[in-house]
Amino acid sequence: MPKITKVTVSASSSFNHPHEQYANFKPFVSLEAELAEGDDHYRVVKELQDRAETLVQSQKESILADIALDLKIKKVRSDLAYARREQNQSLDRTVDIGQMEKQLADLLDEQSTQHMMTQSSIIDEISADDGRLEELTNMADSEAPKPHDFGYLEPPEDIAF
Repeated sequence: MPKITKVTVSASSSFNHPHEQYANFKPFVSLEAELAEGDDHYRVVKELQDRAETLVQSQKESILADIALDLKIKKVRSDLAYARREQNQSLDRTVDIGQMEKQLADLLDEQSTQHMMTQSSIIDEISADDGRLEELTNMADSEAPKPHDFGYLEPPEDIAF
């Protein structure tokens, strides 16, 4: 029987992507060992095969953990993007509300100013009217008939009262 000086083992696995169709993974590992004088090649092959299968299983678990982590990251990114859109819309509404409140305040100020100007104008008109009224009253007083002189014509004598 020939002397065995080298041993090579391999292990592989195939599994589907947990969330996507038509996607699968095939982790593979190959291990090689040189035998020393007196090594039991059956024992060495068994140990290498166990290591290779453990490595393949670790690779599979690592791939699945990466997929799960990627899914969580995508979910958080999606939630974050949604929250940012909502926040931006809320900020836009806040800005709109702020702008509307400012516009309302400006309009109320304008209304108040107009009201004050109108009141002032009315007071000025009244004051002017008072001056004219006084002037008219003075003129009327000077031209008005005196109490003893009503400026009436005497009634005709043929009309009896």
